[in-house]
Amino acid sequence: MFFAIFLFSLSFFPLIWWFLIPYFSYYFFDKSPVNGGVTKRYSLYFRSLPIWTWFCQYYPITIHKTVDLKPTFELVDNRESKEKSKDSYYINLKLSNFFNLQLFKKADANHLSKKEQHFVANGPRYIFGYHPHGCVSMGVFGGIATEGANWSILFPGIPISTLTLTAQFKLPYYRDYLMALGVSSVKKQNIQEVLKRNMSICIVIGGARESLLSRPHSKKLVLKNRKGFIKMALSVGNISVVPVYGFGENELYNVLEPKTNSFFRKFQDWLKGNFGFTLPLFHARGVFNYDWGVLPFRHSIDIVVGKPIEIPKIDNPTTADVDYYHQLYIDELTSVYDNNKERFGYTGTLEFAG
Repeated sequence: MFFAIFLFSLSFFPLIWWFLIPYFSYYFFDKSPVNGGVTKRYSLYFRSLPIWTWFCQYYPITIHKTVDLKPTFELVDNRESKEKSKDSYYINLKLSNFFNLQLFKKADANHLSKKEQHFVANGPRYIFGYHPHGCVSMGVFGGIATEGANWSILFPGIPISTLTLTAQFKLPYYRDYLMALGVSSVKKQNIQEVLKRNMSICIVIGGARESLLSRPHSKKLVLKNRKGFIKMALSVGNISVVPVYGFGENELYNVLEPKTNSFFRKFQDWLKGNFGFTLPLFHARGVFNYDWGVLPFRHSIDIVVGKPIEIPKIDNPTTADVDYYHQLYIDELTSVYDNNKERFGYTGTLEFAG
């Protein structure tokens, strides 16, 4: 974000205006954030910069997996593989170059030279649902949108795109920063293309409405009527949905709740209805004080990744189909919370809103 602001500020200096013409030509015509182009734009090197490790250490952010997830991409012998899929080409190239095959060492592959090794998309794609939204979803950013918490070491062979509002990609430079992290639009067309190209996605299911419910120790989730991700999984096929719960996400800020009919509450609802986001009233700590400011509190965020729920391909899913798999998702999310709440100092049960 700061890098994007820095680049934007440089735009006011005439000496670099020669750069602006080609950049803004590209900016106006490039549709990568909404057409699956993030699979070509994300950079595993950028996701792995030391700054993201420092970011995660501030809280700290830690990922806990309950089961091993089957990799989407597996290491095979080039001499036997016949796959020529263009959809997987860019991801395959990035995996090969970045990991240098270190994370995929297997006894039956150690004898192969680098030229004889190749990643092939043999496994499922995943839709990870992150809960709760919190005030600004710090956990999903640090833990999943970057390698600061070692996502690719814990879940090798599962490249992932974190989804956000399309409006965020209207900002010059900032959009490129987001795509370098693998972040892309939550629009339906983009999701379909990203999954088609064998990249998994992470969605903060509760969205803007859930951000208004963010309170320390709150267990309210907006999920009861959020079924679009299940419909998407059914229509695409070869998808597993995975519930993820971030213990500590709601403890990063103190969020003030305006009265129901107050001007600011109406303004929040207007923003949410017209632009898809809203502005919670929040405060936390400052740089040198601990009782007021906009810096998040240093509270641990423990991200627990649940068990995958395999979703079959159904071209025209019925309401009953969607409801069935949606309930399986809710049950697994509830299990993730109940099985780990005492470990991280929580009590009570999850509450599901519409």
